[in-house]
Amino acid sequence: MKNLYSSFKDLLLVVCLLALEIVRQAKSGTSSFAKNSFSNQILATFIIVGLSLTASFNSEAQTIQVNGVTPNPVCAGSVVTIAFTATNQNGNGNSSSHYSETSSFQVYVSAAGGAAPYTLVGTLNRNPYSGFSVGTGGYANQLSGTITLPNNLSGSYTIALVSVNPTSIGAIGTGASPAFTVYGTTAAPTNPTNRSFTYGEVNPNKTLQVTVPAGYTVNWYSDATGTNRVATNSTSFLVNQTTAGTFTYYAEAINELGCVSGTRTPASLTINKRLLTISSPAAVSKTYDGTNATTITGTLQNALTGDDVAFIGTGVFGSVNVGIGISCASNCTLKGDAKDNYTLVQPTGLSAAINPKSLTLTAVGINKEYDGSRIAAVTLSSDKYPADNLSVVYSVAEFSDKNAGSNKTININGISLRNNDLGNYTLAGTTVPSASAAITPKGIVGFFIAKDKEYNGTTAAEVVSRSVAGQLEGDNVSLFGGTATFDTPEIGTNKVVTLSGASLAGNDAGNYFLNSVATATAAITKPVTPLPVSLISFTGKQADGSVKLSWSTASEKDNEYFQVERSKDGKNFHAIGKVAGNGTSSLRLDYSFLDAASGSGTIYYRLKQVDFDSKFEYSKVIAVKATAHKEAQATLAVYPNPTVGDVSVVTSTDLSGAASLTLFHSSGKAVLQKSIQVEAGQPVNFSLGNLAPGVYYLQIQTATSKATTRVVKQ
Repeated sequence: MKNLYSSFKDLLLVVCLLALEIVRQAKSGTSSFAKNSFSNQILATFIIVGLSLTASFNSEAQTIQVNGVTPNPVCAGSVVTIAFTATNQNGNGNSSSHYSETSSFQVYVSAAGGAAPYTLVGTLNRNPYSGFSVGTGGYANQLSGTITLPNNLSGSYTIALVSVNPTSIGAIGTGASPAFTVYGTTAAPTNPTNRSFTYGEVNPNKTLQVTVPAGYTVNWYSDATGTNRVATNSTSFLVNQTTAGTFTYYAEAINELGCVSGTRTPASLTINKRLLTISSPAAVSKTYDGTNATTITGTLQNALTGDDVAFIGTGVFGSVNVGIGISCASNCTLKGDAKDNYTLVQPTGLSAAINPKSLTLTAVGINKEYDGSRIAAVTLSSDKYPADNLSVVYSVAEFSDKNAGSNKTININGISLRNNDLGNYTLAGTTVPSASAAITPKGIVGFFIAKDKEYNGTTAAEVVSRSVAGQLEGDNVSLFGGTATFDTPEIGTNKVVTLSGASLAGNDAGNYFLNSVATATAAITKPVTPLPVSLISFTGKQADGSVKLSWSTASEKDNEYFQVERSKDGKNFHAIGKVAGNGTSSLRLDYSFLDAASGSGTIYYRLKQVDFDSKFEYSKVIAVKATAHKEAQATLAVYPNPTVGDVSVVTSTDLSGAASLTLFHSSGKAVLQKSIQVEAGQPVNFSLGNLAPGVYYLQIQTATSKATTRVVKQ
């Protein structure tokens, strides 16, 4: 069978070659057979049949036949539908050479007149089809698809298909369609006439026009490629627009055959915005606000009656700072439903003033510890704009008085402005703010001297004197009251005495609080036998700048004399005089002694009664407040103060001789005690190096004087 096919194919090829030679001779004029028209038709048919059969044999006899092209006639650039038949033969059973659902087809268009050469124009957009079949004698599969024709066609054409899968079944031009007619591309309209006028113009020309060849008509569209058609069959178009803007429409030409132009010609109507002006324009002065914004006033001119349009008067100062005659630029804008139909002409040559802002001030008082003065401190703030460099200061701030208290009124004077932006503000009309704060009491330490006593089985102790340290010079404050007790009731020397329940007294006591009371020392001695002299009374009284001492005895035995002794601290006594006794007597006897050099302050006295055999006994100690003689105040100077370790102490002339040095912590606890020799003006050195940082009180006491000062250890 295959041999038969092969022989037949060879025969067909010979026939085709013979036909081609006849054609060649016809063209050269050497063949009389080719000159006959009927002979030519037979010959052409013979050639096509030969090529088709040859192609069929080359691919197992699969064939493609184009049945028709619709629409027909058609305009160039249009989409056409191609109906064709794809026939599958049994062939040798090679299914890969059969048409199937995956087969695709290339589209070739002939030259004008429907003859070769054929040109590839694309791949057919084949409509879906399933169930390709193969049958004995050939199975014809009826198919169709679409493709867009090129824009450059005009005349009579045929279409042929060539399969891509299976590959190249059918020579180009075999199985071609019947002839169909293509109308060429229509030329686009020319000479568009654009129109323009100003919004509000009376009876403006709003008709757009184009030019097309005779017999053509025009359709108008709102866009270049879309389908929104706004007018038909007219070379002119009256635009129905009344608001400002540019409105473009597109003219499409249609020839007498119904073919449209490949492109559309634009034509535009422009409605220009109407100019508005502001009559009597003025920039408005303002109070400084840290910005350059201002307001423009005036009357809008040239708007159409009934239009909703107005202006927003905004402007910009040439500076943000205070000044007069500052130039202003207008930035006015329009508002209202009709604003887009207008353009505002900005006024020029405007100026106005920026006036200083009057400040509102607030003041917050700062608490302080009592220091004996009315000086106060406050923090001032204002309602200035945050970004501005401005400070509000004052020269004087004072409490209403110096005394401690809460919510105390502070008076502020001398308020002024400083820094770069002070020129933009004013204090004129500003109310001076009031403030309040607290003066808190100052802490001081109390001291006392305890009296030695004879053993009586109790811890009760007697206070000889009280004092304070840390108060300001000149303040009237003292230690008052309290109960003194020994640490134990047993006999001993340098026994610790504690004072509890003490308080502060004096005119300035309210400005202080008692941090602590330092402990004191005193002795509990053995009981003594009764004096050989029975002492009824012993008193002292200030008189004419001196102290007069008086005492009486109920009886005496072997009494040689009384030695009068004086002390500044109630502990260290020295003799100041002697009064002769009366030996032995059972009668009441009265004695007196005048101390003309008593000094000032609290003076302590006692009597030493001496017998003929030199035995003696002491009386009780009495205290007399003496003010007759003004004496210099004993003072201490400590340096360096504050200190980190070593210090030097220098005393005044009233504080010299043998002395005791005691250092008290601010809690009242004695942390250092030693005996020293002091001389006025000569330093005494000692170290605080082993003590913790804090506040301490240094006390030096001689037989006649005592002084205390404050020391800070860092």
